[in-house]
Amino acid sequence: MTARDRKEEVRMVDVAQACGLALSTVSSALNGTGSVSERTRQRVAAVAKSMGYRPNVHAAVLAHGRKRAVRSDLVPVAVLFNGRKEENGSWLKREWMRSVVPEVDRFSFELIHLEGEIDGERLSRRLYQRGVAGIILSRMLRKPELQGFDWSLFAVVQEGGRCLAEWPFDQVRPSPANTVRYLLRLAWERGYRRPGCVFFTHEEEIDEDEIRLGEALGFNQLRVRKRPVPPLTTAIARDRQAFLDDRRRLLAWFAEHRPDCVIGFNAASYHILRYCGVRFPEDAGFLSSELHFRDPEDDGISGLWETHQEVIREALERLMYLIHHNRKGVPDRRTTIIVDPVFREGITLPRRRQPTQVGPAMRNGASGMAVAL
Repeated sequence: MTARDRKEEVRMVDVAQACGLALSTVSSALNGTGSVSERTRQRVAAVAKSMGYRPNVHAAVLAHGRKRAVRSDLVPVAVLFNGRKEENGSWLKREWMRSVVPEVDRFSFELIHLEGEIDGERLSRRLYQRGVAGIILSRMLRKPELQGFDWSLFAVVQEGGRCLAEWPFDQVRPSPANTVRYLLRLAWERGYRRPGCVFFTHEEEIDEDEIRLGEALGFNQLRVRKRPVPPLTTAIARDRQAFLDDRRRLLAWFAEHRPDCVIGFNAASYHILRYCGVRFPEDAGFLSSELHFRDPEDDGISGLWETHQEVIREALERLMYLIHHNRKGVPDRRTTIIVDPVFREGITLPRRRQPTQVGPAMRNGASGMAVAL
């Protein structure tokens, strides 16, 4: 919605002026309260309809200082994400749902789970009729699936991150640049002078992939300079053969460049290298940019915790602000809120007192051949 549209939005006071009645009388007529006659009630309703008046049913319950007491049946929030059948069992979707549900319950919001192909115009009408005040667009939502959606009816916030589409709304997201920069500087501060990054890239274009790669290349050029370790980029394996190919590339990269610290997109590279004979932290340090609370295999790894719940919490706070101030549709200027992850100390990145002694050989589990380091 543009600034001009917001200025022309019909208010209750405009309806009162058009009817020549007191604001309190028009309020009672539209809300079905008070002792207003049926004839007056019908006349006010007809004038309001002709002017395009839309009642803000949430304003009363969103008075200052009362947002935590809002009941979900009064102010439901629709959290929209992709629901294609082939993605129903995906790890990302399961993890996202586990993260968001506790936060929705804490804020007394109703979580509206949408699946299947979406008719944007019909969906927006249905949500508005159900009294939905705000919408959170998840990072898993694709733009073509909401064509025709009437955004002017709702306050909208996007959960950023591994975005499959870029939307023009306020955004709450982690920062891939901050994450990579923090881990590289931490490794450097602890005495590791040739850190190497292992980044997975996605089949669908997302902004995080190029941002991570840019940070790693910039760090190498400006700080390492002497024999920098080039970052390894590899696609997330979709089948066994692709996994074996990626593992070979990871082992060859480690054998050729011998980084003194590996910074992984997640803990997968740690487990692969460890299985193939690399000792952490004896042969190299290790940091993960995304550890998971519920994965016992990540115990002991130094790195950053996932930020799903923190992002959702901040997205809900921003959405409450927009609803309270009746800011709907596309904003004139988008606000982006950055949520940084929390570091967890493990055993894989001790302070380095002497050059790392890399082991003499590493098993190649894919071919059975030894890779000299």
